[in-house]
Parts: sequence; structure tokens; C-alpha cells
Amino acid sequence: MKRLSKLLALVLTGVMALTLLAGCSGGVALSEKEILENFKDFYKVEGYPVEFTDDTTNYAQKAANAVKVYYNGLAEEEKAEFDVEELIDNISHGSAIHDPAGVCDAVVPNGSSVAFELYCAKIENVRTPYFQKQMNYIVAQQLLYGAYAYLNPGTNITDNVALSSQIETIGSDTYIFMVMRYISK
Repeated sequence: MKRLSKLLALVLTGVMALTLLAGCSGGVALSEKEILENFKDFYKVEGYPVEFTDDTTNYAQKAANAVKVYYNGLAEEEKAEFDVEELIDNISHGSAIHDPAGVCDAVVPNGSSVAFELYCAKIENVRTPYFQKQMNYIVAQQLLYGAYAYLNPGTNITDNVALSSQIETIGSDTYIFMVMRYISK
């Protein structure tokens, strides 16, 4: 009887250890909402007069889809050298010639007069909730650095800014796309 109880205790310990290991081996879900909340909190701390609202126009989803379609159409050797963040930076700082993926036209069709800013940050896959919270914070900071020129106090944007976001896997990497759109009160 003593051997049976020791054997059962050993088996139970093994099962618990495997359960713990299996639970820690998978990635933790990405939190788009938490990333955006961290992003908004940065402005509250700094005291900028910007109010954020959720944007229901799905501009970020359109941008992410355009980049993904463009990436999928590339040859394998071009995919290896393709940099999503560089593409978005070129679009943000350049003109239509820097937009081979047609992201601007996908977000806002020609002829529309919607002004928007597009940002993108790579999200690293992490394995624990604690590190995921830290990653969400870091990604929000990366988005903040890109958006600072648009939302700094010198630009006099004091009305609402609508935010839309989309998490998308392109190739083997995961990104968050964020579109900010100025809307008057």
C-alpha cells in the first residue's frame, strides 16, 4: 500500500510538472487593447490636450491587409529582405512613390480628403503574462515615438484624435498597425 501511494504521488507530481511546463510553453495572447491604453496613458501623463476616441472606420485593418497582400505577392528572395516597418516609415515620411503596396489608396481611396497618420511596430512573441505586459508597454512606446511629431503640443491639435488598430502577422513576424485621424469636436 505504501508503494502504491508513493507511486501515485510521483505520478501526480509528474503530471503537475508537465501541466506547468505545457502552460508556459505557449505564447501569451497579444493585447491590442492594452497596447492602445498604454499609448493613450503616455499623453495623459504628459498633459497633452488630446482626447482619443475609438475609430470604427477600420483604416488600420485596411492598411494591414494592403501590406499583407503586397508581401504575399513578392518573390521569395524579396520577402527575405522586406521590412514592414521601413515601408510604413517611408509612406509616413514620403509620398505615393514610397508606397508600392498601395497602402494609402487602400486606407483612403483617391479623391477623399481624410487626413491620417499611419504607424507600425513589431511585436515580439513572449511566453509569460508578465513579459507580455512589458512588451505591450514597449510597443506602445514605439508607436508613441512615431506619433510624437503629429501630436506634440506645437501642432496645436487640441480636439479629438480617432485611433484604429490592427494586429497582423506578415511573414513570420507580428505587427500592430495604428492609424490616427484628426476629428474636430
